[in-house]
Amino acid sequence: AHPHPAGTTFRVRSPHAAAVRLCVFDGDRETRLPMSRTGDMWSLDVPRVRPGQRYAYRAEGCYAPAQDRWFDPAKLLV
Repeated sequence: AHPHPAGTTFRVRSPHAAAVRLCVFDGDRETRLPMSRTGDMWSLDVPRVRPGQRYAYRAEGCYAPAQDRWFDPAKLLV
C-alpha cells in the first residue's frame, strides 16, 4: 500500500491468480474492490483511503495443492 495525497495505491504480485480483490473494512462491513492486472502485478488506486485503513486481499484461481496453488477466495490474505 502506497499512500498519496488523493488516497492510496494498492499493489500485490500474484502471477497465477485469476482475479484479486482488495477488501476494505469499515467496522464489520467489508467492501470488495476488483483489482486490475498488469503482468504479474495486480493494482488498484482507491481515493480517500488513508494510512490506518483496515484492508486485506482475496485471490481467486486454481486450487491444486500438488502444483503449489492454494487459491481460496473465502480466505482473507492479510
